[in-house]
Order: sequence, then structure tokens, then C-alpha cells
Amino acid sequence: MAQSLHVASNKNRVNLDKKEPYLLQATKHQSNAEKILNKKGYRYKCREVSTNSSQEFYKKTCRISNVQKKTCLRYPVIDIKNTTIPPENKNFNGILYSNHKNPRLGNIDIKNTTYFNIPYNGLLKSLFIDIKATKGIWDGIYSIYIYPILNKIDFDAWPTKKTELYYSFSSLNINVHLNQKIHIDTLSKGFSLVPAFTIKYKGVIQVPAIHKKEALVSFYDTCNNINKNVCVKISDECIEPEGTRTFSGINIYQPCWKYHVKYKCGYQKYNTCDELAQKCNFIAQKCIEEKHGYCFEYERTYKCTKINEGPKEIVCGGPNSIQFKQKIEKGSSDDFLKATSFLAGINEAGESLSKHQDRLNIFKGRGYSCGEGAIGIYDCCSGDSNFIHQCTENEKALQQSRDKKLAIFVGRYCSKRVLGVCIAHRQGWCAFDTKLSRIIQEQGRKNQLNISFGSGEHPNCSGITATQLQRIDFTRIDFSEFFQDIKDKNTLPNNSIANILSNKLKTTFIPEANKNQTKVEE
Repeated sequence: MAQSLHVASNKNRVNLDKKEPYLLQATKHQSNAEKILNKKGYRYKCREVSTNSSQEFYKKTCRISNVQKKTCLRYPVIDIKNTTIPPENKNFNGILYSNHKNPRLGNIDIKNTTYFNIPYNGLLKSLFIDIKATKGIWDGIYSIYIYPILNKIDFDAWPTKKTELYYSFSSLNINVHLNQKIHIDTLSKGFSLVPAFTIKYKGVIQVPAIHKKEALVSFYDTCNNINKNVCVKISDECIEPEGTRTFSGINIYQPCWKYHVKYKCGYQKYNTCDELAQKCNFIAQKCIEEKHGYCFEYERTYKCTKINEGPKEIVCGGPNSIQFKQKIEKGSSDDFLKATSFLAGINEAGESLSKHQDRLNIFKGRGYSCGEGAIGIYDCCSGDSNFIHQCTENEKALQQSRDKKLAIFVGRYCSKRVLGVCIAHRQGWCAFDTKLSRIIQEQGRKNQLNISFGSGEHPNCSGITATQLQRIDFTRIDFSEFFQDIKDKNTLPNNSIANILSNKLKTTFIPEANKNQTKVEE
């Protein structure tokens, strides 16, 4: 048999000439294989391929404060109104004086001239004049001139020796104008007795109808209907400065012609929806805190998608080359993260007990408060950079804890009232050292043990006792918010910490979900 194979092999052997061109080319490719692969290796790259993947849909809820900032404009509205003042009768009066020394002057004519001014434009309807001697009497022949009403009134005082002359003119209807002079002159004939006298006058002038334009100024505010019970003004800025403008011939001055006004409605306490909004589809929301017709907080529901990947393979090569496949045995990353979170919670509780030797100090927090002033005086609860310089160091520290998602909102209360109106609020918070502490406090203490965090004015940020900690079901706590921290640190808590905790509590504490996890070497 062996001899037959040897003969057949030698009989069918082909002797190759090493100088053949195709053989030389093949040899060249063989010696330069690495260089060729680096140049054209994209055809042969390896890739990870999932097989039998499936989708799973689930719903998640979150809470978000309804904080709205409204921007408004306030500006004057000018309404030009044509008005007519009907004709009106106006009274006027006055008194004039003469200082004669009561001489008897022989055959000489003596003239005394005086006048008064018309106070209005219009029709002189009536005039009454009372000329009364204050020292001596009227004795002799006199002429009285009242013009432009009449030229002369003559009278003879010889027989009567008068002390008073009274003249009344009614239904005159004489056109007069403002500041027009009405002269009242007395002329005594020779041998008359000239007394000192006063002239009292009064009259009625009918002022004609007046047609005029009147500017009525009112202000229009685009936020006129804003809910003042839940919104506060945070800025009021003039964007069109003072000046005089003309409307239908009327000049109107305003210290500012347009204001830019901002309001903040509601207040910031929760926002756990950002991550869901980026990864999931919004379905609905419902109000869970309402006051004065305004919703302060919503609970939102999102529909999320989870990709359940089947076994993976490493595939190397291309469609025109030999392909190599290698299966990858890999567990669920979510299971890994959940188990890691359980261990992290135990780790942190154990460290708290080991560090403080205080059975009441597990996951203990610190109470903080921040203030909100009305009318935009300050706001140290919203993280607004415009007000941060007015905030205390404690308020700044609270904001840092909130930014890191280490704080829990407790409540809000009025801290200052003026005439029954609240002009300042304060918020109470509990801040914790780690996000994990906050999650366990919030979902374990509050939701499972029903232990309150107190009130906004008096936050209760106490730790969880050993007995209370044993009553918390860690499998009901949603640690998904903590998953990213684990991914970033890429570390797993040491199982020996669980043993420390169990020893401190004098009981087996490791949650069921953690018992089957692979031990991590110290």
C-alpha cells in the first residue's frame, strides 16, 4: 500500500519552474503581506455583529417644576380726543380808587381818568358800576364817561349833594377781548366840589365755545393678564428713553417710551426629565401640584425603547475573502449595573457606619435653605447667575449640591410679609454627600418607610437607622440614575464592605440580587 502511494505520488508530480512570472508575483505578495494588509486592510477589518436582537418598550415617569419666564413690553398709548367746552358766562369784578382832596376849584374843569382790563374774550353781557365818595360829597355838575360802552352821562349834583352814583347796563352783547381797557372817567365842571371816591365794578362776559384736542395717555402691557399670585417681576428695563413726541399737533413728554419687562412664574425644585427627554418619546403629563390656577409641578410619562441584544460574534474578513467568526459570551450590561448599584449602596452604608460609629448616621444629610425675593430683588433658589453675587455661602453650596443632583426639595414657605402680602419666600432642602445617598434616602426612607423630610422651614435630614435600613427593599429602588456614574468610574464596590455592614448590623443584609454576583478580588 505504501509502495503504491509512493509510485502514484511521483508519477503525478509536477515540477515548477521558480522563475515563472506568476510564481515570482505570488512570492512577492507573500513577503509583503503585512504591508499590503496595512494599505488595503479596510477590507479585512474585524467587526462586532449582534444576532437575534429584539426591542422592548417600557414607560418611565419623571417630575419637573413648571418654571416659566415671560417677557413683556409696556408702552404708552396716546389717544387724541376732540373736546368742546360750551359757551359759559363768567363773572368778573374789581375796585378802582381816586385821591382828590375835596377842593372847590372855581371855574376850572377837573378830569379824573381810570380803567380796568377785560379778563376774557367774548361778549360783555352786563356791567354794573358803583361810584362812591369816601371823603366829601358830589356837589356840582359832572360828566361820567364809560367807553367803549357809552360816551357820557351827565348829572347835576347841586340840589341833592350826592355821595354815591350807581349805573347798571344789561343786555349789552358787546364783543370784548382779553386785556381790553374799559375806561371810567369823571369830569367836573367849574365851581364843583370834587370828593375822593372809589369805583366798584362787576360784570358778566359770555365766553364762546372752545374746541380743543386733548391727549389721553394710558399704558399697554403685553403681560397685563399675568397671574400675580404665582409670578414675580424680575426686571423692568427702559429700552426707548425719555423724550417729547408730537401727536396731532400736541407735544407729549414721557420719561420712557417703552419698557422691557420680565417675570418668573413658579419656582424651581425638581427636574428629573432631561435624560428621558433625550432618549425617550414624550407621551403625557399630569399636574401633581396646583395653586392659584397655576400648576407648579408636573409628572411626565415617556415611552422608552430597550434593545435586547442576542449573542455577538466577531467577524473578520470581507465578502471576497475568507471570513472568520468567533462568538462572544457576554451577560446583560443592565444586570451588571443593577447589581453594581446594590453593592455600591451597601458599600456606602458600611463606610458610613465604619467612619462614624453611629447607628443613626447612615446616609445622613444636611439642611439648607435659599431665598426668593419678590419683584426681582434676588433669587438664590433658581441658580440664576444674575443674582448669585447676592447669595450667601450656604445658598451657593446648596446650588452646587443641586447641580450635582445631591439634594432633595423639602418645602417652600413665606419668610416675610408686608400688609398681608408675601414679599419673600424661602425653600428648604436636604443635601447629601453622594448621589447614591440621595437616591436611597428619597426612594427608601421617603417612599418605602414613609419617613418625612420635615417642612420647608424645618427640614429633617437625619440619617437612616440600622433597623430602618434592614426594612428597605433594595430591589425596589431604581438605580438607573446612578448607572452613568458607575460607567464613568468603571469600578465595582468591594464585597468585603457588605461584610462590614452585616457585622455592624449583626444580621445578614446583602440583598437577594447581590448574593449571586461574582466575588470581586480585593
